[in-house]
Amino acid sequence: MQKINFEAGSEEKFIKFIKNISDKDKTALISHIDLDGIASAKVAESVIKHNLLKLVNYEEVNERLTKELRDKKINKVIFIDISITNPAIVEGIEKFAEILIIDHHVFEKELNSDKTTFINAKEYCAAYLSYVLFSKIKNIENLDWLVACACVADVAYKNIPTFMKKIYEKYSLNEIKIRPFVKKLAYTLIYFEDNLKRAYDLINNKISCVEKLEKYSKEVEKEVVNLINNFEKEKNVYGKNEDIYFWEFETKFHIKPIVSTILSFKNPDKTFIFISSRDEGYSISARRQDKKVDLPKLLKKLLKGFEDSSSGGHIPAAGGYFLKKDLPEFRKRLEEIA
Repeated sequence: MQKINFEAGSEEKFIKFIKNISDKDKTALISHIDLDGIASAKVAESVIKHNLLKLVNYEEVNERLTKELRDKKINKVIFIDISITNPAIVEGIEKFAEILIIDHHVFEKELNSDKTTFINAKEYCAAYLSYVLFSKIKNIENLDWLVACACVADVAYKNIPTFMKKIYEKYSLNEIKIRPFVKKLAYTLIYFEDNLKRAYDLINNKISCVEKLEKYSKEVEKEVVNLINNFEKEKNVYGKNEDIYFWEFETKFHIKPIVSTILSFKNPDKTFIFISSRDEGYSISARRQDKKVDLPKLLKKLLKGFEDSSSGGHIPAAGGYFLKKDLPEFRKRLEEIA
């Protein structure tokens, strides 16, 4: 595997943290709900034991989570593929636990401290970073196929050609043949979004497990196709160059990021901002594949001052959340920015 240039942290800090975990510790493993996060958690738990596994959205990393960890007497917390934009959350957890964060999202503050090990490298997906790091502790090549699928799902595979070539040769795949595996995995996670542990358990260490997921993934795929067909007649167009596409829609599955990604690759010079209801507010999926708009900065500007809002991500792909009461102001700001 190629040497990684870390934006923050180092392999040495990672190894020190992992080797300091003892049987007396109570460890929480917290990862994101998408394929990258699931693969990262699978990699981590193949090396370390955990007392608590949580698969969460970014906005769920809040004071309620801090309280849960404290109440369960957790003293080691591992976050993977989680964009923590509020340093106060880290500071709160540091009062009772040591923290390891493995991430690849754009960050504003370097979070390393005496209690926190923060490792970040933006050019790779979290699953690959985790694979490289945890491989320093134990041989986990049985998960290489899952890591490769996460890299494809996160569009973070082109800068690791040696690793991908090895996977393709080992499993008789190529860039085209791996995509059905990625789709079945990603769509199964969406199908079981209300019971992610079920999907998590269905994905084992063998690539053959993917074929058993087709009956779940097919239902999600039908919904994706329907939404893509509806997009053209329902979208709102903003901007002097008509290059901002805003769309509010509802769906029985959490497939907004997938739909926005598919459409953005068809129109790489357009900015896509999609929202749908979630709990008390709206979740956002933003995409722009030519990278001419910094989406984390754009969302931060759109959400500035909104109560209980959050956002994060990468320049071409970002997400966020805001309360329903702020929708009129959100749309007003979108028109003004346009």
